[in-house]
Amino acid sequence: MKTISVFGLGKLGKPLAEFMSLKGFDVIGVDVDINKLSDTEIKTTNDSEYAVKNTDVSIIFVNTPNLKEGAFNLVYVNEVADNIGKALKNKSSYHLIVLRSTVLPGSTERIIIRIESISGKKCGKDFGMIHHPEFLALGTETENIRNPEYILIGEYDKNSGNLYEPICKSIMENNAPIIRTNLINAELAKLMANNYITMKMNFANFIGEICDKIPNTNPDIISDILGHDSRIGRKFLTAGLSYGGTCFPRDNEALSYYLKQLEIDTKFPDVLIEMNDRQIDRIVAKITERMKDIRGNKILVLGTAFKIGTDVVVESASIKIIKKLFCNGFNITVHDPLAIDNTKELLGNSVSYIKKVQKGIKSADLTVLTIPYDEYLKMKYKKNRLIDCWRMVK
Repeated sequence: MKTISVFGLGKLGKPLAEFMSLKGFDVIGVDVDINKLSDTEIKTTNDSEYAVKNTDVSIIFVNTPNLKEGAFNLVYVNEVADNIGKALKNKSSYHLIVLRSTVLPGSTERIIIRIESISGKKCGKDFGMIHHPEFLALGTETENIRNPEYILIGEYDKNSGNLYEPICKSIMENNAPIIRTNLINAELAKLMANNYITMKMNFANFIGEICDKIPNTNPDIISDILGHDSRIGRKFLTAGLSYGGTCFPRDNEALSYYLKQLEIDTKFPDVLIEMNDRQIDRIVAKITERMKDIRGNKILVLGTAFKIGTDVVVESASIKIIKKLFCNGFNITVHDPLAIDNTKELLGNSVSYIKKVQKGIKSADLTVLTIPYDEYLKMKYKKNRLIDCWRMVK
């Protein structure tokens, strides 16, 4: 199976489609946004029927934003599924469908029923179904595709998995393990993996919070010590800012919602959400206290995205901090090498923007470093006029 259609050319679907093309697959990108169709070198279309008709595999990689109650909204997934179902009506050959969007347990089975109802075809006979949860981090998407830690294949039946596994092997460049299981195990594993990681990040920030109160303690040394324990490990155990972005916070919310449906106590994800939110107030309090000592009003914030290497400001800790500082009456100036346009959309004229970082540092009473870009680490800072959230400046 060498012909692939990728539905959804967003921040994750586009790099996947382009990388598969580089690996020798005949790829057609599908999106309703005309601008996305012209922003890539692969073949593209907004005609779902054409894409399905001319490929053996369709990968669904569209957004599943949270609903107000926390569940993942499948409106875009369902639209794509409906279009694939319509296209399958007139297709005689077997077609493999791969869902890569994040969904709650049980969702893929319902999508199968939806496609069967529209197409008149039978899953397992006329088409196959895979749920391949994405573990791609924004900023390192292609590297994560090229060298995954593991690949999780949730399969409707063994034939679906047998057809899809060689595709995965031909894409990755390492020898990552491929784990095959049923659909619902794959769905639940993705949700639990992200909640475990956020638990670890919250624990790291908890260490940082404790160290703030105890003289001569260092959260990095504590984390290094704990990291030697094979039961704990060092990864994701660095105290810093709260986590944000398009995955971790919403997976906490989704787990809380799902537990309610199962009539299971929601304290675990709810505590993660509360602890993560608390870090914003902790950093704001630290900045406010420092400004009282300085007796100044001008704050420079370096970094506005939710993490290094991306322009995404969704659930950005830095943005949340800036908003609270602004409400407290501080004069805020910001800089980010990638996310400044998205920052302007959110903050508008409530803050000032600079291009020359060193000049901004010189004119600010206090600099808050939220993202450890190399260019920031090389700057010269005023003594006692820097709050380095990741302790990276030497």
